Amino acid sequence: MQDRVTRAFRAGTALIELGLRSISEFDLRRFAEPHMKALAEQLGETVNIIVLDGANAKFIGGVEGPKVVRTRVATGLVLPAYATSGGKVLLASLPPETIRELYPRGLKKVTAQTRKTVAQLREELAYVQLKGYAFNDEESAHGLRAIAVPVRDRIGRTIAALACSTPASRMPKSRVHGFYSALAETATLIRNDLP
Repeated sequence: MQDRVTRAFRAGTALIELGLRSISEFDLRRFAEPHMKALAEQLGETVNIIVLDGANAKFIGGVEGPKVVRTRVATGLVLPAYATSGGKVLLASLPPETIRELYPRGLKKVTAQTRKTVAQLREELAYVQLKGYAFNDEESAHGLRAIAVPVRDRIGRTIAALACSTPASRMPKSRVHGFYSALAETATLIRNDLP
């Protein structure tokens, strides 16, 4: 912004907001990282932490699992939130009427498995709220499955999602509960470390 009197330039509100957002993401990564490392080792799979960026899921940090064949850390990746497990967890924390506002032109397919309509998405989000986790069954990439849980702050607001992604063959439906339990426990540890 340019000062009208002195004609000097200073940071505007958009730049300040961007700076504050990046600092909060960095702090969240700093608090989450040791717990994500332990979880990646425990599960043997890749773990990412994700925040909502408008209608998208933004991957802000992660730890790769130790297996030779693995999914990659997706730090910096931005995908439609409805196509990722972490994004769906974050969307489920929003008021239902917000979902249509976020996707006024409907949903675009990322893969053949991606949800087709906003109505289908809203139905799935209600189920996510009930179960406490979201599942991605090859909706963001062919051959990838992921499960995510909310990371809440000290007053219970969902501020991020903690997700574990694997090659599809290593996450059959019979293993989902085990992944969910480990993720939920880790999300609680992260919450307890937040200021």
